[in-house]
Amino acid sequence: MYRSTPYPFQSFKSTLSKRKKLHYQINELIIENFGVFDDYTDAETVWLTMKAKGVELSISSFYNRLKELVEEGFMEKKPNGYNKFVYKAATIKSHK
Repeated sequence: MYRSTPYPFQSFKSTLSKRKKLHYQINELIIENFGVFDDYTDAETVWLTMKAKGVELSISSFYNRLKELVEEGFMEKKPNGYNKFVYKAATIKSHK
């Protein structure tokens, strides 16, 4: 039996690109929701705000995304007490 496509896992390949697109969309939503606040904000507040808007994302996935965004420089992280951190969307600096 022959397959109609040259790549046997083409539907799986399409799913990966959709997943990656969704991944980036959720990251953008996280940055946008932190941008609503003027100052540093705790992660739980933003997660609950997103959850109230209908975004289905577990708290652990939210923290994993947040860690990724901090490492990539899209978010700033600052300590706020023992084992507690607050976050803020990173500002864009212009080069002169």
